[in-house]
Amino acid sequence: MHIPASYRRPIVNVGEMFGKQPPSDPAAEMGVLGSCLIDPKQVGEVARIISPEAFYDPKHAAIFSAMVQLDAKHQGGDLTQLASLLAAKDSLEDVGGVDYLYEVVQATIVSNHAPYYAQIVADKWALRRLIEASAITMYEAHTESGTKTASEITHAAEERVFAVLDHGARTKPEYIKVPLDRMYDESLSDKRPHPIPSGFIDLDYKLGGGFNAGEMVVLAARPSMGKSALALGIADNIARAGTPVGFFSLEMSMDALASRLLSVRSRVDAQQVRSHSYPKEYAADVLEHYGVLREIPLIIEDTAAMAISALRASVRRMVARHGVRFVVVDYLQLMTAPESARESRQVEVTAISRGIKALAREAGLPIIAVSQLNRQAEMREGHRPRMSDLRESGSLEMDADTVILLHREEYFHAGDEAWLNANPDKIGMAEVIVAKQRSGPTGIVALAWDSKTTAFRNYAKEYQYE
Repeated sequence: MHIPASYRRPIVNVGEMFGKQPPSDPAAEMGVLGSCLIDPKQVGEVARIISPEAFYDPKHAAIFSAMVQLDAKHQGGDLTQLASLLAAKDSLEDVGGVDYLYEVVQATIVSNHAPYYAQIVADKWALRRLIEASAITMYEAHTESGTKTASEITHAAEERVFAVLDHGARTKPEYIKVPLDRMYDESLSDKRPHPIPSGFIDLDYKLGGGFNAGEMVVLAARPSMGKSALALGIADNIARAGTPVGFFSLEMSMDALASRLLSVRSRVDAQQVRSHSYPKEYAADVLEHYGVLREIPLIIEDTAAMAISALRASVRRMVARHGVRFVVVDYLQLMTAPESARESRQVEVTAISRGIKALAREAGLPIIAVSQLNRQAEMREGHRPRMSDLRESGSLEMDADTVILLHREEYFHAGDEAWLNANPDKIGMAEVIVAKQRSGPTGIVALAWDSKTTAFRNYAKEYQYE
């Protein structure tokens, strides 16, 4: 047969596994093809819902593939053109010849039901792929338990299942009046989602009020710039205001994060808090803030080398169980995407970036993804970072709704008394560079850096931290 191998379904013989034919609807498949033959304009509508591989019958897949080609080239095509194209591909006889094409047309009563038939085909396809994903998981659990851990097999299974869900996550086009009416109704009922403030006044002003639902925010810097400290500070400020926050720490333990937060709140030296060696006169402050911190809705998960599928599952649980409305991932380069890792690290980072972006939209909440920058900034005069310094994948720059770069020039001149004396305004000051913002301006805002507690605070020229 000359029908492309990719149309031969299913990959796993689930019929043999369960003693019955996998989910399919031959009548709906014929309904799709017949509708498109009667009214070629339906091809474009159907192609928005399904692709050729959605058909269970490989003949139907080959016929629809030819229809899509005709539609792309001629904006339509009749039965004669379709038969001619299939013949040129040496596939006409394989699909049953012209007689079968006539049979498909005769079996179709009206053509305007094409999208309805296509949705049935799409649903059956999703069920088959779900069965395939489950069968592959069963096979791996039986045969690869000696080479893969249960966690690795589970993460791979989650990615396969989520891939099934993602494929059908399409929205239909609407007239502009539809989203406008929705926005107007939300404004009247005060249900319009408001940005979530970061707690840093100048940054919130630059961001138009804070972080918006469904957005992916990349917070990037070179090591030791304080990117984890800023991410934790934002999470702390948001949780302190009463919004539940999920914080995924892939580098620091939750004990280390708790210690750092206690230092930030009490303003006691981080090393002293960590080692419980602070002076007795600070004990009351530490105890007071310990009690306050215990009550804020900050949920921490400190799993190392987390897979994107595991992140997705954890965020869903946090949303369902704790009402989480804001998420921080610290940091992106420590995540994995096992299914993409086989190709290259760049491909894997791209998959992670796309996964975080999709998760933000799906869950309807902002996600800050902390990221490393490459060494280019350190070799540049002034050391100021750029978006092009984002490490390992240009997809981060493309996927992010907002890119924030962090820079502390003082760090590069530690111990240089001449520079410190010549630049007193740079001491204890950090630049937060909003390098990209889809719905707002770019620019630089200043934050104060408190090295004693490794914390950022609102900036004041007098360096009096608020």
